[in-house]
Amino acid sequence: MIWDYSSNTNYNYDVAAIGRDDESELNQKQSKSENSTSIIAIGLGDVEDIGSDNLNTFETDKEFLIWGGHNGGDTDTSPTPVAYQVGLTNTVTTTTDKMNRVWKISEVNSDIPTVEIRVHKNDLTGLPAVTADMEYVLLVADDENFSTNFKTLFFEEDGDYYRVKYDFNGVEFFSLGTAAIVYTSRGLEFDGTDDHLNVEKGVDLNNNFTISAWVNSYGDNDRNNAKTILSKRQGGSGYHFYLNRGNRLVMWWNNGSNQSLTSNTALTDNVWRHVAVTYDGTIKLYIDGVLDKETTKTAPITNSNLFTIGARRNNNGSLNNEWKGGLDELRIWNQALTESQLRYIMNQEIQDISNQVEGEILPTTVTKNEVVSIDWDQLSAYYDLNSYIGTALNDNSINKGYAQLFDRDRFSMDLQKAPLPYISTANNDWEDINAWENGSELFTPGSFRNINGATVKIDWNIVKTNHELEINNTDITLLGLIVESDQINVNNDHGLTVTHHLLLDGTIDLKNESQLIQNTDSDLVATSTGKIERDQQGTSDKFSYNYWSSPVSLINSSSINTNFSINDVLKDGTLVDTPRDLNWTSTAVRDGAAGNATTAATISGRWLYKYTNLLAGQYSNWTYLGPNGTLKAGEGWTMKGTGASTSNQNYVFVGKPNNGDIDLTVFDGNIYLVGNPYPSALDAHEFINDNPDLDGTIYLWEHWGWELTPVTIVSRWLCNV
Repeated sequence: MIWDYSSNTNYNYDVAAIGRDDESELNQKQSKSENSTSIIAIGLGDVEDIGSDNLNTFETDKEFLIWGGHNGGDTDTSPTPVAYQVGLTNTVTTTTDKMNRVWKISEVNSDIPTVEIRVHKNDLTGLPAVTADMEYVLLVADDENFSTNFKTLFFEEDGDYYRVKYDFNGVEFFSLGTAAIVYTSRGLEFDGTDDHLNVEKGVDLNNNFTISAWVNSYGDNDRNNAKTILSKRQGGSGYHFYLNRGNRLVMWWNNGSNQSLTSNTALTDNVWRHVAVTYDGTIKLYIDGVLDKETTKTAPITNSNLFTIGARRNNNGSLNNEWKGGLDELRIWNQALTESQLRYIMNQEIQDISNQVEGEILPTTVTKNEVVSIDWDQLSAYYDLNSYIGTALNDNSINKGYAQLFDRDRFSMDLQKAPLPYISTANNDWEDINAWENGSELFTPGSFRNINGATVKIDWNIVKTNHELEINNTDITLLGLIVESDQINVNNDHGLTVTHHLLLDGTIDLKNESQLIQNTDSDLVATSTGKIERDQQGTSDKFSYNYWSSPVSLINSSSINTNFSINDVLKDGTLVDTPRDLNWTSTAVRDGAAGNATTAATISGRWLYKYTNLLAGQYSNWTYLGPNGTLKAGEGWTMKGTGASTSNQNYVFVGKPNNGDIDLTVFDGNIYLVGNPYPSALDAHEFINDNPDLDGTIYLWEHWGWELTPVTIVSRWLCNV
């Protein structure tokens, strides 16, 4: 073993080596130069405090690994960081700071297996201070400029030291440095031939776990066999999450015997689907948040197999079961998520907020936060494909199992195409795939799926819109809706239901009898600046009263359910698509007037009254309101018709929709004229059930009158519910 001075010019400082020579009885398993300037120790498999404690063995006589440091290179940071382009298309550029000092290292005679590099913390002080988005790394390349076959390996902290393992190959160069995370939204595609990602730190499954991912299969791989989502499997040991040849989802593991479950549903190629498996003694397979199949199994056990994404990689490096298609948003949890938790974070990426799991789209303050009880450290691995560090895909979990991307031929970078969340891209019908980003590879939000032999409506999508969308043929239910601009037109008496979160900075136009429904504890963001337009038909008879309450209040940027006036919120709807300000008469004028194409309808200001928590049976307790008097959300008022020739006059309520609890107090013996304060119908049964002091009787009042006469008849209808 010779370190030739002339052929290793500039790398003759702190020369050291490990290796085996039977003739001289040399068996040097770990080494560090005795020079005071030396900062690294390298050991076969491990670096121990005492060399004799290293129990690893060389396989071959006269095999050596020898290295030397850059002449005069100090441990301060080089002024020239190493830039690296992740991928060949849709690239992401990362930068890695390195020391001025560089080492050259050579294998002699045969391959030396994986070694460990150890460095003391004090010897890294010349590098930039590591923050939460940075890591200490080992930089390795085929040249001293770190431009060919460049890769970064990530140190792990161990007391006073940092350690990293690597299998050097032939002659290479290395240095120490820091890498910072770069955040850019991307996706990954795999060719079904040899594409895959190697993960430095594998994840073992326990007796409670969840695995989930967005997947898009492009058909059969080159082997025409199973397609791996992720794997830690070697032959008959480990675990494997994949699609079989029939495109059915399979979770397999071996704990002494094979444990597996195969979905009843086969996935369609060329469309994004969300898949998940949970286990807590019972294994469950979910597709798009719908339970497909379940059974009981015994728990997985730990294993030392290689962990890979997009293929099954054997311990000898050979590949099988390569994925063909796109993958995104891969997560492994140390607990079995519930169905509602899976659905809540299906269409949104997640983030760590004070060690709590939170969605990236829905705010932490959402009332129905299904994941608020989950600690971030329950994540064993999380690849959102939006963060990259050095030559690796970042793992956002505390495990830091970075997935290496230094071999650009083993994957393809793509723009994010999974619906995280759904985003509108053009004015169109809601059910038209062309209305949505990457719509040709998606089911439209809130649509039906065939899962486990049943037709299921997916009612838990999250959607962002910035275009004019038409809901014409179906009711839509969403978990979250963010109307950033433009408008959604709900036509043909359909319903738009939002179960958790509504941010309204555009417009929702509820035409005819269409409704906006927010379930119990579904939030309307108070800072929303948008509005709804809600059509409402009333009698046009100018001798008959309409008894109104408003589903909206004032448009503002700070609160909901605010006080308002009739003039603020009620508009003429004679022209259905063009609400106009109503005209109001003085109290001296008894009659209103119909609107036409050029002039908005006129309402008599004489008949605008409210009755607010005052003694019953006192006619004088009707309080004159007028068009500009103040009403609280939920309060009712009287108003007579326009006198239009049709039996009904169309009006439009325009404003910020009311939502949540609305409290109005009525004292014993008093009467309060109130009405439905929401932009949807009320369920009479639920209303009775929520008010146990009621006897179940509802009185429906209708005011009858005849044109050209002030005579009126009040008819009372009684309904027992």
